[in-house]
Amino acid sequence: MTVLLANVEFVKEEDNQEVIEFVDEIRNAGRRSCDLTTQLLTFGSRQGNEPQLLDINRTLGDMQSTLCRVMGDEIQFESILGSVGSQISVDREQFKLLVMNLIVNARDAMAGGGKRVLETADIMFDEARANNHPGTVVGPCVMLSIRDTGCGMDGKTTHKAFEPFFTTKDLGKGSGLGLSTVYGIVRKAGGHVSLYSDLGEETTVKAYFPSTCSRVENQENRPAPISPCETLRGVP
Repeated sequence: MTVLLANVEFVKEEDNQEVIEFVDEIRNAGRRSCDLTTQLLTFGSRQGNEPQLLDINRTLGDMQSTLCRVMGDEIQFESILGSVGSQISVDREQFKLLVMNLIVNARDAMAGGGKRVLETADIMFDEARANNHPGTVVGPCVMLSIRDTGCGMDGKTTHKAFEPFFTTKDLGKGSGLGLSTVYGIVRKAGGHVSLYSDLGEETTVKAYFPSTCSRVENQENRPAPISPCETLRGVP
């Protein structure tokens, strides 16, 4: 795929609009193939996993320009980054893949436009709360929440949403690996993911990652600036 995509870029240098349109289709198909391969490898635990301490707010800040382009102009885009003082242990590239999958799902659920809210926060799980979220452990966690005002899902769909290859999208428009990959990445990091939705209402996905003992206190670890398409709240 790398060779194919590289040669596509060479062909695009030709000054022929009709050829360029065909080449764009090849490039888009190649990129989708690369994305699907990455998700298959991640889902099958064959993708390299190199956990590292991650400042979740800074990482999301670094991704803002990409996320804005993915969402497009018809969707209102808001971030509420809490005062997350601790880091999480997760593979950086897999975390970015997780966020991108959730953003794409939110975008596809709002074909006619809408609002997407990304939120982070420090959460403390006591024993009672941990019992209500199977798979979590008692102690501090960092929460990543992504909410959209899309078409929502009924109970049956919500129940199957994390199953591999399950999708409600038209043939050729979804692999059914987006949410199952999200689930796998969060679980591999020792966390838990929950989905809340009703048909015709908004959908919220919340991922909880165990906090590390490392604190984000110095200036260089503060969140990166947010791009103009974001509304930022709660960041000190």
